[in-house]
Amino acid sequence: MNPTRVQSVQGRRELRQLQRRRRGNKTILFFAVAVLLGVVVVEMGRSYIRMGRVKEFIANLEVSSPEQVKADLDQFTVGLRDHNPLVRNASVAAFKVATAWPVQGDATEWLVAWRLHRDAWRYRPGVSNEPLPETVSPQPYRQAFPAE
Repeated sequence: MNPTRVQSVQGRRELRQLQRRRRGNKTILFFAVAVLLGVVVVEMGRSYIRMGRVKEFIANLEVSSPEQVKADLDQFTVGLRDHNPLVRNASVAAFKVATAWPVQGDATEWLVAWRLHRDAWRYRPGVSNEPLPETVSPQPYRQAFPAE
């Protein structure tokens, strides 16, 4: 065989192998982007659903029984621990409207306040809701660990 022809055949083989690798890399990249987009769509859908539930809760707040309001707030506590900030903020909004507590801060502080005062709190439709007791702080973990 002619040496130039052998080199030409080897060059074509190498070129085909490179093209296959490129196609494989593009396929992997395509699937990675598809998975990422899927996760984004699911998280946005969860946020939209949670915000709709909070909107419905707030709209029906005055006609709901106190027991139903407390049960709904118990369901919203799951959202206070969620990794999605839109879900957390929607849950915090439900607590702010229903309890009218002066808790400042993130969802963790709302969760602590709810766990501390859930049993004593009662929703009263048409009346300004009960504030947190003055003697008990909604942020006990901050008292336990004062800033240095």
